[in-house]
Amino acid sequence: MKKLKKTKNLFGRLICLALSAILAAAAMPLSGSADVPANGEVPSDDVPYGLSYRFVTFDTIEITAYEGYESELTVPSYIDGFKVVGIRDFHTVYQYSNHSPGLKKVILPETVTYIADAAFEDGYYTKVHSALEEIVLPESLKTIGEYAFSGCGALKSIHFPAGLEQIAKGAFESCSSLENVTFGGDNTYIHPNAFGAVNSSFSECFAKYINDLYNDWLWDDSTSDFFIWKNILLAYKGESKTPVIPSGVTAIGKNVFTRYDITGVTIPEGVKYIGQYAFWECKELKSVSFPKTLEQIDGTAFSDCEKLETVNFNEGLKIIGDNAFADCTALTSALLPEGLEELGECAFEYCENISQVNIPSSVVKADNVFYDSKWYNALPEDYELYYGSVFLGIIDNDYSNYPEELTIRPGTKTVYLEYYCDGLKKLNLPDGLETLIINGGDSLTELNVPESVNYIEVKKLYNLVSAKLPQTCTVADASFAYLPKLKTVNIPKGNPYLNAFAGCDALENITIPDDVLELGAIGGENLRTINLGNIRVLGEGALSSSNLLTEVTLPDSLVPIEGGAFSGCTALKTVKGGKNVKTLGYGAFSGCGSLNDLGELEKSVTWTEHDSLAATGWYYNQPDGPVYFGKVAYCYKGKVPENTTLVIKEGTVAVAGAYITDQMEMTPHNMANFETPGLVGVVLPESCRLVDYYAFWGCEKLTSIDLGGAVIIDTMAFNNHGCKTINLPDSVRYIGDNAFSSGALEAAHLNNGLRYLENGAFFTYGKGKGMTVPESVTFIGSQAIGYYPPDPDDPFGGILTIDGFIITGAKGSEAESYATLNGFAFREGDESACTSHSFVSDTLSPTCVSEGYTLKTCTICGYTEISDRKGATGQHKEVSDASLEASCCSKGHTGGSHCASCGKVMSQASFTPALGHDWVISRLDDPSYVGYGVFDYVHYCRRCELRIYVNSAAPSSYYGDVDNNGKIEASDALMALQAYVKTRTLTDDQFTRADIDADGAITVTDALYILQFSVGLRTSFPADQM
Repeated sequence: MKKLKKTKNLFGRLICLALSAILAAAAMPLSGSADVPANGEVPSDDVPYGLSYRFVTFDTIEITAYEGYESELTVPSYIDGFKVVGIRDFHTVYQYSNHSPGLKKVILPETVTYIADAAFEDGYYTKVHSALEEIVLPESLKTIGEYAFSGCGALKSIHFPAGLEQIAKGAFESCSSLENVTFGGDNTYIHPNAFGAVNSSFSECFAKYINDLYNDWLWDDSTSDFFIWKNILLAYKGESKTPVIPSGVTAIGKNVFTRYDITGVTIPEGVKYIGQYAFWECKELKSVSFPKTLEQIDGTAFSDCEKLETVNFNEGLKIIGDNAFADCTALTSALLPEGLEELGECAFEYCENISQVNIPSSVVKADNVFYDSKWYNALPEDYELYYGSVFLGIIDNDYSNYPEELTIRPGTKTVYLEYYCDGLKKLNLPDGLETLIINGGDSLTELNVPESVNYIEVKKLYNLVSAKLPQTCTVADASFAYLPKLKTVNIPKGNPYLNAFAGCDALENITIPDDVLELGAIGGENLRTINLGNIRVLGEGALSSSNLLTEVTLPDSLVPIEGGAFSGCTALKTVKGGKNVKTLGYGAFSGCGSLNDLGELEKSVTWTEHDSLAATGWYYNQPDGPVYFGKVAYCYKGKVPENTTLVIKEGTVAVAGAYITDQMEMTPHNMANFETPGLVGVVLPESCRLVDYYAFWGCEKLTSIDLGGAVIIDTMAFNNHGCKTINLPDSVRYIGDNAFSSGALEAAHLNNGLRYLENGAFFTYGKGKGMTVPESVTFIGSQAIGYYPPDPDDPFGGILTIDGFIITGAKGSEAESYATLNGFAFREGDESACTSHSFVSDTLSPTCVSEGYTLKTCTICGYTEISDRKGATGQHKEVSDASLEASCCSKGHTGGSHCASCGKVMSQASFTPALGHDWVISRLDDPSYVGYGVFDYVHYCRRCELRIYVNSAAPSSYYGDVDNNGKIEASDALMALQAYVKTRTLTDDQFTRADIDADGAITVTDALYILQFSVGLRTSFPADQM
């Protein structure tokens, strides 16, 4: 069978954040979308916590996520000084969990003009808006996208403003409680299936507002056979074999005649739209004629009508959707009308008896829609396939019969080469061309694209050396990615979210157009300079592994630097500018061993991800003790001395994730050597609003915590602490999963104003006897309070409720619901309802800069008393910095001391640079069998005694072969990644093999290099040359 060659992507997007970073740089750049956390992730009094956004223009934004704790939310008109103009997405970042935040009401600001597709959709995997009862739409709103509120089963009423122009397909389908719908005007276009469709064998169903009308019609024998609402035919209950649709109908909705045994149908003039599945599997239908008014036939509308012999089209039809007539095996002709513009994918696929086809020149978008028909199968070998003004390539059997030079005929609007164009060395494109899509070819070295082209998608032209592109056009995501020979290209304007040209190792200098808002992965190993224009967002892996980049200037417009943006830029020494950067993503600068100067970032950043500065020169230069970056308590470097009370300095707004454990992976140690920190107390300032995930995880000796002005205590933040009692200040609003879970915990005071208690928030070992939950709490997660493991040595070996546990709270509150659901005793009232307090206490010792006191808390109700206050001592707790000898791969330092509590440097340390390997290369007298390979050379480091065995007959590398099986594979990259995220412990030999850039740390860059090698995108590693 003749066909066009089809290829597949090497990789799919993986779930793990770090592996996604590898994917971004090694196989497929990320989608270009970046969520910017409002107020730099830090809770603010001015902006509701949990909102994220994306830039639409330089001064306007759209909401992309909500991860907050409010049950009623008013979205502000401006966030961080930028005008909110749309709602792109209102799910959580982890929207495919079953977690429901309990958001009941949302009020949108008068600046919003659109709600995008699926923005509030709630489905089987997106149970995040199941509680949403009310949405207040602004008068400024113009459009509501497809499936925007689909499945919001609690939504009860909605008012559409007078200026609303469009409600798209499925916007309110399956809104089973939506019974009150009002319109402020009469000019809103309502898609025929905006409120759902008649439920055949599909899961979609009407919103209650329509469903009530439908059921009244369905069971009333005196009504018409046709259920029509606002001139839309939504259902049919008749028995006629040849139904005549009433005049006045303008659209036929989804599923209306699905699987009916009709033989014909009369569609009146005035009908403009026929919906999905409208006549699907009408197996007796023989003919259909369309009115002149018809503009669109949606996907699968007539699919599997196996007796359909005659279809009469009229001019006026613009769109035929995907699979619209697929598997209509009785059709013998498809005479498409002039004026048709789009032929959807597989529109006539497997219509095997079609032998006559007419495709008008007006068609500008089409796939191979007549595949496997008689007409298609009769086309000659080497046939240049045109569908109207769309060129779809050359048909051949062995995929190598493209001529060396191909000229596309004048008048062509779209070139869509879905398959490899092997053998093609020169492609001549006509003026007037609008769309260019090329999906592979090994012979093209030069590409000249006319200025008329407004959309380009080019992939897998691995020998392409130069490309001349229009001054302005859209370049699709992942275009021109991993073209190792591409040396000359101009980057067009018109790409606010530029996510192309990744992995182009021959590019040395890049200038980003000044209209780019977000920059994804770009360039490669030989990039020497880049002008970032006026970008707002530097995306994940944007400049990762640009090994020749020594300096970069960040524009003042830049707000976040996303994960891995500069990871592995080993030559990068200086970062300038960036005075308005607020956030650093995961591993943003990890592995930049030469980077000592971070410029204005040290002043501007208010939140940074765990590991963003790992293995940088800047980090190595920091003294032991508390390390700060910008306004963030970044990590505690070195070992925490015994009996240390840590005081986070005033002005700090956040404690970074893995604050204590992070130092273990940012210095060349193995997490298996982690020792319980000597931390006994933590004092946060009033300025600190966020304690990020795992910040003080595993601090078993921690017996006193002063949370200062904290608002968010994130997942596992104090998990496995040693406190008997926890006292939440009035500022706290959110407690994350297992944030205070501990075997030592006996009592906790929850503050008025607290909103959320996530799963296992106060999971204990059964010592507490009760808790008072304030009325402000709107969500209590699974096993948040009142649970314990029966075997303290096996916390995952089963879960039981604490005998006699009492929950105190307001009648009708979340506290009462939780108590009832979990079988706990409930007592109405507050802490004063407790008649016999049973106190436990913790003591916070005074430090050089903070006072001490004793905190007593009742184990039954949570009532607290503070006593025995003592002032700050003014005496620093001086400890010596740990010395570290320089090695082949890491810097060393000696001397220095600091205060273990406040971090003040008492004396400076001295640093020595990394030594580098001292190689000797020797030929083996006899080929040696090592592991799973035979090698005849050995590279030996006289300093660290590292041995690298090499087979001179075939290119190989010691580095990268982590499992030492003689092959460098994706499984080796996975081992490196697992070591990076602490789910695998490597042996010393495996650690060295995985340390691809020889910087003394395993990072995403190392895993990236291994993955690139395994798929042939590189032939050596940096460590091979050291």
